[in-house]
Amino acid sequence: MTQVRPSRQHRRVSEGPFPSESAYRPCPACGEPIRREAVICRFCHYDFRTNAIPGVAPYGTYPLTPPRTNSLAIASLVLGIVNMLVGSILALVFGYRAIHEIDESNGTQTGRGLAVAGVVLGWVGLVMGIIWVILFLTLFLPHVSEFHFVH
Repeated sequence: MTQVRPSRQHRRVSEGPFPSESAYRPCPACGEPIRREAVICRFCHYDFRTNAIPGVAPYGTYPLTPPRTNSLAIASLVLGIVNMLVGSILALVFGYRAIHEIDESNGTQTGRGLAVAGVVLGWVGLVMGIIWVILFLTLFLPHVSEFHFVH
């Protein structure tokens, strides 16, 4: 009768979790058997030199709030849609200021697309307002004396 010797991969239950107690030690983070001379755990990447898992930031370093939309960008878009002469000028002012604030915020503010749309609509509204003023001055004002208002 031949006797089957257990291979290195299949340990006996009585041997315990570590193949040779002198050559291995448990990882404090995951509990897997690690060679005594190892510096980093191959399972969880625990660093025995610093006693920390790399890539794990301490509490409080994560941003707790998502980036918010810049309110000037929203105001610029709304004023650009309203498309009045004064509203168009304010849409330009708010839009350019919002773009500057968003670019300087390092990702804490969003809404750059809204601000750009407000600037574009502001320029369109400004051009339309100037055309309306020119039409008013050239077509309506010369003929004011011809209009008769009933009392």
